[in-house]
Amino acid sequence: MTESVEQPSKNVESLSKTLKILKALTETSGAVRVADLARSADLDRSSSQRAVRTLEHLRLIVRDGAGNVVLPGLGLMRYGNVFLASNDFLRTAM
Repeated sequence: MTESVEQPSKNVESLSKTLKILKALTETSGAVRVADLARSADLDRSSSQRAVRTLEHLRLIVRDGAGNVVLPGLGLMRYGNVFLASNDFLRTAM
C-alpha cells in the first residue's frame, strides 16, 4: 500500500495562510477576535480557524479564558530569542 503524498503547493498554501494569520495578529495590539484576524489576513472563516488551531497547537498563540479572542503565545518568544542570539542587535545596542 503506497501512502499518498500531498502536493508541495498545498503545503506552501497552508503555511502561507497560517503565516498571514500570525502576521495579522502581530500587527494588532492585544487580544483580537479570530473573525477580525481572518478579515485582516483576507482569509475565509474555515481557513482562518484551521490556521488558528495550528498556531495554538504550536503555542504561538493562545485563546483567552472564554475562547473568544486570541493573543500572542509564549512560543513566539523562542523565535525572538533565536533572532536576538544570532544577530549583533543587542551587542550593537549596548
